[in-house]
Amino acid sequence: MKMTKMTKKTFLEIYKKNNGHVANACESVGISRNCFYEAYRKDQKFQNAIKEIKEGHDESLVVLAKEGLVYNLLQKKQSAIEYTLNNKCKDEFSNTVRNELTGKDGTPLQFIIEKTYDRNDTKKENQADPEAD
Repeated sequence: MKMTKMTKKTFLEIYKKNNGHVANACESVGISRNCFYEAYRKDQKFQNAIKEIKEGHDESLVVLAKEGLVYNLLQKKQSAIEYTLNNKCKDEFSNTVRNELTGKDGTPLQFIIEKTYDRNDTKKENQADPEAD
């Protein structure tokens, strides 16, 4: 089934009302998702209309997220406060945790690296220089 101009127009209206939900819009106009994607690929005007609706929806989500952040800041929510300070006052605030490991007396730790061999490694090492005998 191909999408007619009327179906595309109705689809775009429903798509916009459903915040860019393809499956809901397809079901409402009685087409498959494959039919939608075929029309999307073939019709540049339809594709541009979909993109425009999606961009508008994305902008709305950003506005909503910003409003939510302000609301949570006013409610003194810890995560909102940390997010804002970490992103807006990077020179003053950071939620990066730094751990320093020291010995009992506060001196730096010393690392001793020991190399151990299993029997196969020892044999290989002995065989590495056959002229040594």
